[in-house]
Amino acid sequence: MKQDGPTPDRNPTQKRMTDRVHLPEKRFFRELEKRWKRLTPDICDVWLFVCGRVIRIRFGGSVFFTLLSTAFAHLIIKPEKQADLTILACSGNKLPLPELPFSTSAFGQRCELTTDPESGIEASFMMGPDILSMLDHEQKTAIYWIRDAGTVPAFEQAAPFRHLFHWYLRRHGWILVHAAAIGQQNRGILLCGKGGSGKSTLATATWNRKEWQFAGDDYCAVSLKPPHIVAPVYPSAKLTIESSRMLNLDIPEHSPTDGEKSILFAPDSIPNQLPNTLKLVGLVIPSRRHSPAFATQLTPVEATRHLAISTLYQMPHAGEKDLQDLTRIARTLPAWRISVPQGRPQDALKRLGHLLEKPENYCT
Repeated sequence: MKQDGPTPDRNPTQKRMTDRVHLPEKRFFRELEKRWKRLTPDICDVWLFVCGRVIRIRFGGSVFFTLLSTAFAHLIIKPEKQADLTILACSGNKLPLPELPFSTSAFGQRCELTTDPESGIEASFMMGPDILSMLDHEQKTAIYWIRDAGTVPAFEQAAPFRHLFHWYLRRHGWILVHAAAIGQQNRGILLCGKGGSGKSTLATATWNRKEWQFAGDDYCAVSLKPPHIVAPVYPSAKLTIESSRMLNLDIPEHSPTDGEKSILFAPDSIPNQLPNTLKLVGLVIPSRRHSPAFATQLTPVEATRHLAISTLYQMPHAGEKDLQDLTRIARTLPAWRISVPQGRPQDALKRLGHLLEKPENYCT
């Protein structure tokens, strides 16, 4: 007997996929991708190996390539047959941006854009430099667009594509954290905490010290599953003129500046100090002091606060899942606060060297 009512979908999954194609953000992404492909005569390709994934970045313009590729010199590999993720990078100089399919109310405090969960797309738009980042997880393709390639901010030159890396890596067992990382003999520590606490000074004090390894100053990637390891993503650092002079580091004449700090890249003299990964033995929160260097153990709650707050604030679409992951990392690893004597970061490094060698001696 024939039943009344609508005929059920024979393939609801296929219908959902078809429907998603017509979502505004999907249509916008496809249109921008189509326009990007017309830039073919002036494409510069870079292949990277990031946290076990092959990423291909296709720069739409040589100027753009020169400004942003320096941050990835240590990750470049030979071209592969296939990439796990392809990033199409371009600027408004060559590719005008179509009208955004987002209302003004869609902009969040961390630059995130509200997209339909069904679209499989994450997006952010940074006001000022006007930087659009979009990642289509289903298509394994991302788009990075900036209004003017000649005005790329210093912080973007130091850590480009970080929103895209954050969204992509967290689906593949890693989380991009706002912290520095240093180590010895492939054992490392995360340096966490607010700005001005001495993270950058401690991290860059390892440059040209052969016994130390440098895995990043502002951002690095941490594996979600224990034993936790940290991988360098950007070999850059932000330093005040005073700190660079104290550490005898030369700031290039045309070095980009971010407020009161200059952007420096790890010198070519330390390639052996840039590790593939470091096995984490703990978290360290630096604190500037006039007293000698000493270390005190922190509770997991204190460690979570220092690691999570700045990371969640920095990353668009970071939410409850990210907080849970960061909390789990902070609870798994011991944490200490270490004093950094004013003008003597080498004293703190000496203490950290002892801590890395025998962390159990610093646990209560």
